[in-house]
Amino acid sequence: MVNHFSISSLYDAPFALCARAFFLRYPNPYAGHIVSVDVLSREITADNKLRSTRLILKRGQLPKWLPKNLVEKAESWVVEESTVDPASQRLSCKSYNIDHIKLMRLIEEANFTGEKTVTHHDTKATVISNIGTSTSSWMDIGVQVMRKRIESYTIKRFQKGLHKQRAGYLHTLESIGHSSSSSSSIETPSMGYRLRKLFHIV
Repeated sequence: MVNHFSISSLYDAPFALCARAFFLRYPNPYAGHIVSVDVLSREITADNKLRSTRLILKRGQLPKWLPKNLVEKAESWVVEESTVDPASQRLSCKSYNIDHIKLMRLIEEANFTGEKTVTHHDTKATVISNIGTSTSSWMDIGVQVMRKRIESYTIKRFQKGLHKQRAGYLHTLESIGHSSSSSSSIETPSMGYRLRKLFHIV
């Protein structure tokens, strides 16, 4: 079963600031579930685009009714792939889980587009359930019931997560809008300096 969601926002801030906030958004008061953020690769291409791949570890809570043999730990590794084009004022990002894929696939695509002094932010999310997809006999009714219950739980949590994610991003955007310091970021200050230099805001 596949479910799609989308959310759009308009920020009264220039693209350079919004792009910087994207990379500095962790930690924030709304992201207590984020355990770590590691940069796997980052490069500035010949056409001055910034390409990054980060690995994010998220930790949550499992519902008590979930069978223990389905998920051992309430953790998930997520890969985040992003490209920033300062010339066209566009940031595109795709993130997806790399574990628990037999249970569920969560794919999120975000786009930031600058327009004069404002920035548009569009997010599309896809939840793909892989539980019991190959079963159809009456003997597997229990599996199908569990699948629907897990889907419903995941969808509600994911929708709530999108709004918390936006709140956390806004917190970061407001914070860096009043300060040029990037010391609160999980990433190093030197990387923050490189980003500011790329966006011509140093």
